[in-house]
Amino acid sequence: MKNLGKRSLAVSLSPNTYASGKVNAGFIDLVKLASHPTRQALILQKGFRDAHSGRSRRTRVKPGREFSELLDTFYVDETEIINDPNAMVGLRRSKSKDFVPRDEWNLTPAQEAYVIRLEAMLTVLNATIGEVEMTYIKASDDETHYLYPALYVVYTNDFEHGGRFYTGKGGHQGLTKAERRTIKFDGCPTVELDFSGLHVRMLYHLAGKEYSANADPYAAVLETIGHDSATVFKRWPSIRDDLKEMLLALINGKTKSTKQAIARANRRMFSAWRDAENDHHRDLERKECRGRVRRWAKAGLLDSPDTPSCATVLKGFYKAHKSIRRYFDSGMGLRLQNLDAQMARLIMLDMLASHRAVVLPIHDSFIVEKYLEQQLRHVMQRVYNLVMTKESGRAVTSKVRIKRG
Repeated sequence: MKNLGKRSLAVSLSPNTYASGKVNAGFIDLVKLASHPTRQALILQKGFRDAHSGRSRRTRVKPGREFSELLDTFYVDETEIINDPNAMVGLRRSKSKDFVPRDEWNLTPAQEAYVIRLEAMLTVLNATIGEVEMTYIKASDDETHYLYPALYVVYTNDFEHGGRFYTGKGGHQGLTKAERRTIKFDGCPTVELDFSGLHVRMLYHLAGKEYSANADPYAAVLETIGHDSATVFKRWPSIRDDLKEMLLALINGKTKSTKQAIARANRRMFSAWRDAENDHHRDLERKECRGRVRRWAKAGLLDSPDTPSCATVLKGFYKAHKSIRRYFDSGMGLRLQNLDAQMARLIMLDMLASHRAVVLPIHDSFIVEKYLEQQLRHVMQRVYNLVMTKESGRAVTSKVRIKRG
């Protein structure tokens, strides 16, 4: 307990309902304890918000003398204060999506050591994130709301596949792009930088090929099938996201024929709602799929106005990226996710160590205070080259395309 009193925890005293994610379960009780007029268990350090400068700092609490006495009274060991670190790392099965109980992981000594290091890293990152007040403007009410990101990672089948970072309901990953642009760290504006066409570029480097930083892998697909990509993307910006989604279907799927690949892509693009896990997701997916059919029809991308099929666009992917054709329909997606998760981990740690900067990851994009934009660009480029050099066995020194999100 001797070091416990030196730590402070940022906490909002707002009456707004907190997120109900597993990592936020105790916050409401903490607010009640900190706010109770007769309690001295926690030392309250009031926050502030300066309307003129826009700077702010969230209220913080520290353990007081009575907190230690409460622990002694109820025989609570210091280690029990921290959430079970195993919750920070998840392993699930690819087919059922069920999480595998920790006692069934069957880890080798090397894997066990890796998980321990990963849990320690997540503890440090989450503690650092917790020291920063994060806010955003919610689109539905145009009001300022707090964010409570708590990072955890999820692998699929083994520790060589998947491994991306997630934040749950209290984090930033569920926000729209427009809402993410309003995120502030302690009242300061942020910027989001994105690896453009990341997985396509990774596949080219794995194949020993170069791909220009100025090239647009999705525009190339449209140009190949006879469409002016600039016009299409200007009129229907969401089509770029659709093509990203289609690429995921291509590299995640395992099919033996073009016919099977087309059927799989059609289901992913136009009827994904059939595979939704619950009614809420089903309604969202149905709405998205219907919107996609409408814009593809208007853009002339469907094989037939009456039949939502993406066969022509799929073949455009094959032709535009024939150098990496062998990776399509091969199930490479989860391995690529593992590699971009490695990049995310190194980028966050590098920025923390070099600049004392908090970075929020969104798979292949990263949010940081605006004044650190150039530093983040440099780190993203360096980490990409490092990871891809190791994975491909060839020196990767070419520039990748990094753009604002």
